[in-house]
Amino acid sequence: MREHCVTVCTMGLVIAAMAAPALGDGVAVGNFAGRIVTGLGQEVGPPPEFPTRVFATTLAVSGDVAFDDNPGYFGPFGDGFAPGTTIGFDLLAAGRVWNGTDFFTISDQAIQISSPDGGSSVLVPGDDASTPGFELIADASADFDSHPFYTLLAPAQDGLYLIQMQLNGSGLVTSDPFWIVLNNARSSAELDEAVQWVRDTLVPAPGTPVLILIGAPLMIRRRRSRFDPARVPTRPRF
Repeated sequence: MREHCVTVCTMGLVIAAMAAPALGDGVAVGNFAGRIVTGLGQEVGPPPEFPTRVFATTLAVSGDVAFDDNPGYFGPFGDGFAPGTTIGFDLLAAGRVWNGTDFFTISDQAIQISSPDGGSSVLVPGDDASTPGFELIADASADFDSHPFYTLLAPAQDGLYLIQMQLNGSGLVTSDPFWIVLNNARSSAELDEAVQWVRDTLVPAPGTPVLILIGAPLMIRRRRSRFDPARVPTRPRF
């Protein structure tokens, strides 16, 4: 059982690369040796796969906007978090739009991320400048499940959009960047293709150089993992 856990956790990137994330899967948040690590899982289901850095959701249309509150952020996992630990995020690059082949194109679609209560919000930047987000979790030491809203503001254009984020926490090393693909009125086949492109292009396989891009399964909370954070590769960025 212990060996199985090691295999699943340390080979998370390999497992994740073989299948796109299921819609409704969320971002599992863990502390591994003082570092925030993101995983793929569900609030009720098998243990999450660490590390995972690509997520996806299909938006719902309401009038001139399109939105969803997935993926959410839930935990704690790994070593857990000290009482009072806050978790927030930063946006690391401009929003991108899928052109049928890649995500190199900066999008002119306004994308907003807002807190569940609507008290905080931030726009995805229009250029590749790091932009502070807001606090997602006020106390990560207790079970948490936060679902911010991802919204294509009016007029919401059909398409596949990519945002790049990073989690930060008080007294912790920030997470590696991760990506969320937002699907507005595109087919599941197109979504799968776009997600696979992100996996193949932006998330390097273990032991391979980082590509630099220039823009033109029953869930047990506090589950301990033997995942070694040193095996998570550094990330590319636009």
